[in-house]
Amino acid sequence: MDWTEIRDTWPALIPSLQARFPELDEDGLIALSGEREELVGALEQRSARDRVEAERDLEAWREGPM
Repeated sequence: MDWTEIRDTWPALIPSLQARFPELDEDGLIALSGEREELVGALEQRSARDRVEAERDLEAWREGPM
């Protein structure tokens, strides 16, 4: 799924993101618009991941089954 599709279907993807990244809470995800950069930033802030790790983990989620 590409980032345009993610952005366009953002609310429906929140449960998948929470399953993969339990440190991201629902309210925080709802406040996001589905843009890649803001999600990478949220992962950095709410986990022990640095930017490279957050980007890598987010890409693994994006490329996997949702």
